[in-house]
Amino acid sequence: MRSNGTVAVVREPTARGGARAVFTPAAVGDYVEYPFTVGRAGEYDAVLRYYRPVDGGVVTVTIDGEESYRSTVDTAAESADGYDILFLGPVRLRPGRHRIRFTPVSSGRRGGRLISLDELSLVEGPRPDIRDEVTVDNAELGFEIVFGSWSAGTGVSGYYGSNYLSRPAGTGGNVVRWRPALPGGDRYEVLVSDTAASNRPRTRPISCTTPKGPITCSSTRNCAAHLRRAAANGSRSAPSPSPPASTVTCNSATTPTGTSSPTP
Repeated sequence: MRSNGTVAVVREPTARGGARAVFTPAAVGDYVEYPFTVGRAGEYDAVLRYYRPVDGGVVTVTIDGEESYRSTVDTAAESADGYDILFLGPVRLRPGRHRIRFTPVSSGRRGGRLISLDELSLVEGPRPDIRDEVTVDNAELGFEIVFGSWSAGTGVSGYYGSNYLSRPAGTGGNVVRWRPALPGGDRYEVLVSDTAASNRPRTRPISCTTPKGPITCSSTRNCAAHLRRAAANGSRSAPSPSPPASTVTCNSATTPTGTSSPTP
C-alpha cells in the first residue's frame, strides 16, 4: 500500500528473490507500506536489507505505527550504488498480520528522495553487538566547507582518515560543517577530533544544530565529527525529536596566532 508516488520493480540477480522495489514519492510525507505475518508471539530482531542509490532519500521506519530503535536512515550511497543492511532493533510482535511503513522525510545528503527496498527479516536469537556510532571524516559524505579556503595536510600525525584540513585563524567567518545521518531520535554524545600542534588553538567554537535550535560549546584541542548514542545496552534514554541529520559546525574564530584545523 502507498499514499502518493510510484513504485517500480527492478529485477536483478543480486536482489533477494530476484527483485527489489523502488519508491519515488510525490512529496515529503508520502509513504509505502507492506504487510507481513508472524506465526507466533515473541521478541524479534528486525533487519532490513535495502539498496543505496546515489539519489536515495532520508526515510523513517515504523512497525505497526511505532518507531523502531533505529527509525531513520539516509539511504544515499556514500560513493557507489549497492545493497546495505539496517538493524532496526528488537520488536515484540503478536501472532498474525502486521505492517511496516517507510516514509520519506527529507532529501538525502546527495539531494535525492528515492527509497529502494529489498527484504525484511525477523530473527529470533542472540542480539547482534552493534554500536550506535556515526563518524564523518572531512573526506566523506556529510562534510562540507561552508565558507573560506581550507588546505589539506598530512604533516602532523595522529589525524583520522587520509588527511586533515586547516587554515589560519580568523574572526569566525570561515566555517566547515559535518552533517551526520543519525539512526533515530535520542541523546547523543558528540566528539570531535583533530591533531595537536604548537600552532593549533587550545579551543574553538563548535555548534550543534537541532530542531530545538543551535547548541554552542567550545572544543578543547579537539574539533572527524563522531557521535555516540548515549543509551547503553540497547535501551533508549529520553528520546527527543532529533532530525535525521543534525549538523556540527566548526569555525575559525580562534586566537590570532592559531590555526583552526577541523578533521572529523
